[in-house]
Amino acid sequence: MGQNLIFYTVAGTVIGAAMGWGGFGFGAVLYGSFILPPIMLIGWKVAKIKGIL
Repeated sequence: MGQNLIFYTVAGTVIGAAMGWGGFGFGAVLYGSFILPPIMLIGWKVAKIKGIL
């Protein structure tokens, strides 16, 4: 559980900073930083289960 929290925090910050630097609006940055980390984590876990990684 603790690893997921660290992942969400780091990934959300990096994604938010990249989107802000890229010129996205405040709402889009918040949406991206909240939605993309869980999608990335789910994709990572599915790839590990499928044997891709």
